[in-house]
Amino acid sequence: MGLKIKLYYGASDLGENDIVGYELKGLNSVVDKVDELCHGKNKKRVYLLASEDLGENEDNNFVFVSDSYLEIQEMLLNHKRLRTCKTFFLQEYESFEDAYSVALSMKEINELCYN
Repeated sequence: MGLKIKLYYGASDLGENDIVGYELKGLNSVVDKVDELCHGKNKKRVYLLASEDLGENEDNNFVFVSDSYLEIQEMLLNHKRLRTCKTFFLQEYESFEDAYSVALSMKEINELCYN
């Protein structure tokens, strides 16, 4: 039995739909859910993966942007810092500009965010 992990997913065509939340058991289940949600979708998507609870310091949260959900899966499986996370956010965007704008806003509390 694995660690209980929450995954919140926001599709790019959110429109009337809400962000969907899943409660999964273990990181492998999260990777499988990412595959289920993203496989076969329009390839013109940019994904933002963010984590919560990597420590007491809020600016320590992990943010990763890629146009490949396979890279998201690889990151989940191989990045040691993510093995203890209990909450992930996966969001789709239509451009890197949109995804990086959101990523930047997520890091605004970090002193390295701006010059």
